[in-house]
Amino acid sequence: MSDGLTDREREVMDSLVTAWNAFLALPVQHLDDQDEFRHGIHDLQRMIMVRPTRRRYPGAYTNEETDEWSFPKNDFSQDSAASPLIER
Repeated sequence: MSDGLTDREREVMDSLVTAWNAFLALPVQHLDDQDEFRHGIHDLQRMIMVRPTRRRYPGAYTNEETDEWSFPKNDFSQDSAASPLIER
């Protein structure tokens, strides 16, 4: 099964692991540093992990020109009978 990442994206993810391990090797200066660094690494990992989804659903994210959110139209009308999300 493919993870959907490009080779370059995998390299970035591996670099984040390297950065985390290098940070853990530093002497502790503040008790919160490791937690904050870990949260930062997780934020960066999420940015990489969303890239395959953006490639798969290119119309489901912000418009780069206007920075407005847009979502692709679904196959469901406003009619509640056509929507699988409305409990009957």
